Amino acid sequence: SPVPGVNLTMGERGKMGPYLSFLDAARGGGKGDKMCLHVLNLASGRHAARVFGSAHYSVFVPYCCGLLREQFGEGLLAIEANGIGEAAIGEARNWGYHRLYRRPVKTSGVPNQYNLSRLGEIGLHVNPANLPVIHGAMYKALFSGDLVTYDLDLIGNLRTFNPDDKDEHCPDDVAAFRGLCYVFMELGGPGIAAQRVAPSRPRVIEVTPYV
Repeated sequence: SPVPGVNLTMGERGKMGPYLSFLDAARGGGKGDKMCLHVLNLASGRHAARVFGSAHYSVFVPYCCGLLREQFGEGLLAIEANGIGEAAIGEARNWGYHRLYRRPVKTSGVPNQYNLSRLGEIGLHVNPANLPVIHGAMYKALFSGDLVTYDLDLIGNLRTFNPDDKDEHCPDDVAAFRGLCYVFMELGGPGIAAQRVAPSRPRVIEVTPYV
């Protein structure tokens, strides 16, 4: 990557998608937390790329939007909407990136069904109430083999990560990866997630809810 404070690791390129990505936002600019974006190939379940660095979000987010357009078919981008994440969402929208993840709204009275014509706010809100569910989705995706990563840095951090620790101790790449896994499983996991992210996705589809 030619951009200072932005490091790109590509696991694949030129493959058929569709792709899902998740951005864990931070202020950046050398002020503590780093920003991280993970990209997942929904067709293969393989971790396709990681972008990581200390660049300010006003630099990091446009870089990620350009990468997703050029290399990953402008796949669906989910952003953690806590704090600075709202600014990151605004930055993505300012750069014309419109394929932004919104939480689906559950169909009233119908178990395990979401109406894709009724979508909630942009981004994923992470809080103490839903963290156990988010961690559960990450471990289920990994242990089932539905999602595969060869990122050695991420694997090392996952091995030492303790979900019972205070969340501020969570490594930045793990924070982004757990969000990626959660959205992947919320979208239906293997097969179904690819259908929902593809342009021809049906308006209503059966999924296993992670709420």
